[in-house]
Amino acid sequence: MLPKASPPRPNSQRWPALVLTVLAVLLWAAALSLLTLRAALVSPVLYQRTLRESNLFEHLAAQLSYDLPRGIPADEWSPWVPRTPESLRPILEYALNATPAEPLMVEAALSWAQWALGDSAAPAPLAPTIAEYLSGPTGDHVRDFLWQSLPPCQTEEINYCLPGDTAAWAAPGQEQRLWWERFVSKTAALLQAEETEWLAALPVFPLWGRAVPASAFLALLCALSGALLLRGRERWLCLALPCIGGGLFAALAGLAAWHGVLPPPPLVVEVGALWNNVAAALFPLLWTPLLRLLGATLALAGAASLAAGLLGLLLLVSGLRARLSVFALLIVILSGAGAFYPQTLLPPVPPLPFPTLGPTATPWPTLTATPTATPTPTVTPTPTVIYWPVAPGTPLPTPSAPLKEGLPEPVGCYRDGPMPVLALTVTDGEIYAVQSEQTSRRARADLTLLAITRHPVTATHLTLTQSAQQAALAQGRDLYFYTLPTWTRALSSRVATFSSARTLTYVTGREQLVVGLENGYLWVVRPTTGGIMWLLPAHAAPVTALAAHPHQPNVLSGAQNGELRLWDMGAGQELTPTLQGANAAIVALTFSPDGAQALSADAAGMLALWDMKERRSLRQQTLPDATLTTLLWTEQGLVAGTAQGTVLWLTPELASVAWPGMDAAITTVALTEPGYLLTGSATGEVCVWARLMP
Repeated sequence: MLPKASPPRPNSQRWPALVLTVLAVLLWAAALSLLTLRAALVSPVLYQRTLRESNLFEHLAAQLSYDLPRGIPADEWSPWVPRTPESLRPILEYALNATPAEPLMVEAALSWAQWALGDSAAPAPLAPTIAEYLSGPTGDHVRDFLWQSLPPCQTEEINYCLPGDTAAWAAPGQEQRLWWERFVSKTAALLQAEETEWLAALPVFPLWGRAVPASAFLALLCALSGALLLRGRERWLCLALPCIGGGLFAALAGLAAWHGVLPPPPLVVEVGALWNNVAAALFPLLWTPLLRLLGATLALAGAASLAAGLLGLLLLVSGLRARLSVFALLIVILSGAGAFYPQTLLPPVPPLPFPTLGPTATPWPTLTATPTATPTPTVTPTPTVIYWPVAPGTPLPTPSAPLKEGLPEPVGCYRDGPMPVLALTVTDGEIYAVQSEQTSRRARADLTLLAITRHPVTATHLTLTQSAQQAALAQGRDLYFYTLPTWTRALSSRVATFSSARTLTYVTGREQLVVGLENGYLWVVRPTTGGIMWLLPAHAAPVTALAAHPHQPNVLSGAQNGELRLWDMGAGQELTPTLQGANAAIVALTFSPDGAQALSADAAGMLALWDMKERRSLRQQTLPDATLTTLLWTEQGLVAGTAQGTVLWLTPELASVAWPGMDAAITTVALTEPGYLLTGSATGEVCVWARLMP
């Protein structure tokens, strides 16, 4: 005998359940959005990414360089600081970028967020920290930068210029020290008074704001109450609809914020006309990246809630077709959220360390030297240039034949500094020799020195774009981007990775920089913003070499264990299968001009030629008497440099012809039209070679 079925609930109970369910939908939509935004606002990652993607420090320096001279009377302006915006902006950029400005602003933003959320009575004051920076080592570095930025005394008064005779530096140096002490004291007092008055005027956070997160419990209570009024599968409807409705609202709101639909609200800052102008100019710049990050977080939270609601809906619907439709919709939402994730929610960014600064070379012992943010090109007075076939200053001979037809002959060498040469390129008739601390520019026609530009930071690894218009520098776990030839910042803030950089390269045809890390990951960033595009666990060993495909957005990576992998940077995934060389570390990689083949060199002297279409090894050749350091494969030929200072001309069959090129290890090579070979050494020497006929 079948059990007696439960009688259906009367309509009088369904209407209250419907009302409770609708109320639960509204409450959960508000609760999900508020809780997600709250979780994002108390995370330092949000503010670190916002600062970097907005280039805040660059815009702040530009705005202040125009507003400060207009807001401060000329008779109150210090003679040690230039008054024109063009001269003032580099000083402001240096002061912002060479100090821990980003961690300080992140800490301030977190303090304001906690006050806005009702977790603290008032934001933490910034004036004491700023005063400590100005009077401590950071202030000494800024003061030293001002000292070194002074014009020469041929055209200026002695107190406001840098004397040519170093023995005369003591008097203006001590005067500048006294000025700086007065400036720090006056600035600290002014900041303290302004901030105290400002914080005292802040309103008290309303108590009801702390009860907003409780709406999540109210939504759950309404949903459970509605479910108790119903029986059978209808109960799941009271639980599924709030998840679906709230998730749909949060996802749509997040996508609207992500696409910039929401305009910034009007901003009024009660701290004076000058700071009001600065805040009004910078707030829209911060608003866009902030909404992109908050919108992405909100959209993913909405997708998670929507997926949970669809799981409950599976228990409610009947019939195979209906359940398959709901399941397919669930898979689409989860796959869309998964594809959206790598480009939105970014991994944590460690705080920026204070820059390592070395001692000054000036005789004034109270100052220390630091790299400048926008260095001024200066010509070396006594460059070392050695011409072999011609006298200095005469035009270089034109190559009579392509380099690949025979061994080149020496044309000339020069050395502009003792640092290793990291990159060589020829642009607009000029030879760029990029060293760890400086870049020299010489005319290709006769090797005449045009300028030497000091780098803002000392580079351990470096790569240039194909057009040589931008450089990316790595210094430990920090990345920097600069515009050539002026070496101005292309991205005002540094980008910090979670492991030391070993090698880096730009991706052909895309705005991407790939960084090979010590822990085996590939850190792929967008040079225009510094934001992460892909974070790929590439190898089980450190990444030691990278090469970009000449025509496609593919990158070949080599590791310390001899493993090679090919990556599609458009999709952020590996193109299998993995190539396995010997167990020695890969030290150099290069693609053939058509991209069909690649050549690798390892630390054991093994050359390996790879078919990139079939992903297989074509041939190998061991060079027992040479340790390769660099490879270059262009239409002009295939060249390798060694640690022994020799240059190897290679054929696709890996046959090689060697000749003694330099007295030190070759660190970089370049082949240029109409037939020159450039080689750079570990001691800073650059040599030019050509195919010359009598």
